Amino acid sequence: MVALRTLEAGNGPAMFGFSFWKIVVLVAVIAVVWFGFRWLQRLEKARRGAAESSSTRLDGRRQAATEELAPCKVCGVYIAAGSPACGRKSCPLA
Repeated sequence: MVALRTLEAGNGPAMFGFSFWKIVVLVAVIAVVWFGFRWLQRLEKARRGAAESSSTRLDGRRQAATEELAPCKVCGVYIAAGSPACGRKSCPLA
């Protein structure tokens, strides 16, 4: 009865106090977050490495992922910049 009365009166164990298990759980949560971020960084680095290796030519130079286009001077169709003609049958330069 006495123990019941002390808990009801608010004289029981501190609610926000430190205990061994609270510290263990806190360390576990921090470790999970830490290793999760490290895993995500490693995954992102692998993706970047795969993207860079796929955009690299055999001679080691980087290949542009996009190519500039310019309109054909005769028919107006967009072709790769620096190309002499568009290659269409209806184009007078083809």
